[in-house]
Amino acid sequence: MMLSLRRHGIKSYISVILIGALLAITLYNANCLAHDRTEHDRILDRILFGSESGNPDSWAERIDMLHKASYLTLDQANGEGQTYLDALNEFNVPRIPNTISEINVRGNYTHRRYTHMGWDYDDYPNDSHWDSRQSILINTVGKVFNFSQEWNWNTYHFEYNNRANSMAAFIYYVHLLGDYQYDYGVYPYHDYSSYMMPLASGATGSSSVISEIKTHLQVVCAEQVDTYVFNGLMTELTQYDSQIYSVVHSSTGVLTDEEYEELNDLVNDVIETLVEHVPGLLREESFFSDTFPENGETSTTWDWVPWNKHD
Repeated sequence: MMLSLRRHGIKSYISVILIGALLAITLYNANCLAHDRTEHDRILDRILFGSESGNPDSWAERIDMLHKASYLTLDQANGEGQTYLDALNEFNVPRIPNTISEINVRGNYTHRRYTHMGWDYDDYPNDSHWDSRQSILINTVGKVFNFSQEWNWNTYHFEYNNRANSMAAFIYYVHLLGDYQYDYGVYPYHDYSSYMMPLASGATGSSSVISEIKTHLQVVCAEQVDTYVFNGLMTELTQYDSQIYSVVHSSTGVLTDEEYEELNDLVNDVIETLVEHVPGLLREESFFSDTFPENGETSTTWDWVPWNKHD
């Protein structure tokens, strides 16, 4: 009788341990269904500057502000991120929240449904705080690049111009590219498309990550839109969009191992194409070269003056 009870107790103990282990694994996976912040920062740095290291020390603070704003806009959840928000406020980014509770959302990989459906998506949940989150990235970009501000008679305060909005949107879509790179390459076979804007749209004319990157680059690189390099980039992105759309919408409807591998290769190709072309295009734009001059010497700016800045 005592032996039977002991065996029963041991079995119960083992069952509790196994259940706990499975729960821990589940929670771990749920929290890791995306690149970590360091990898997102690395991808952004490569696309903006051509590398993730070796930039002048004088650039470091401004680059760090872009990293922090991107995280707060897209990935902040579960009460994290107050120190990042404090840093942006100390950098004097205008018109952003003071406390993380003003933008906080709940969820692990499900945080994507609050922020990953598109820069101009108008059907986010009511508790997504999307307007406040979006303003963090726009106003940080405006501050970092010293964009001009325009008076808004609806809100009764100055707002950064359309170029600041498009630069912020471009950074936003670079982040989504990183998430697709993770989904297809690191954690395939899980469909989270209902939580994220489609990567490609093919000939449908609908919005997608790649189509929006093309749209906003035309505003960001306004001085380069007629150049051979810029148009070559647009052509390459269109080709990748078509290829990705064809694979995703394959006739079987269920992606095979080979198709996941192909999609991973194509996402990497899109990222490498941006790395190859965008830094050179940005370097020719005065707003970018003034903020991140090659000699590392940034000029003093007067952020309280809304005019006489970069258009």
